[in-house]
Amino acid sequence: MVKEFYRLNKNLFLKNVDHLIRIKKLPQNLTWTEINSELKVLLENKKK
Repeated sequence: MVKEFYRLNKNLFLKNVDHLIRIKKLPQNLTWTEINSELKVLLENKKK
C-alpha cells in the first residue's frame, strides 16, 4: 500500500531526499483511505 501511495503521490516527496517510512505495528483493520490521509498529512507538513 505504501508503494501505491508513492506511485500516486510522487509530488509530495522531495527530490534528492531519502524518505524512510517505518511501520512499527500494522493495525488490524487498515483501509486505503486511512493510509492515504495519514501519509498525506505527514508529507505535506514536511514540504513546508
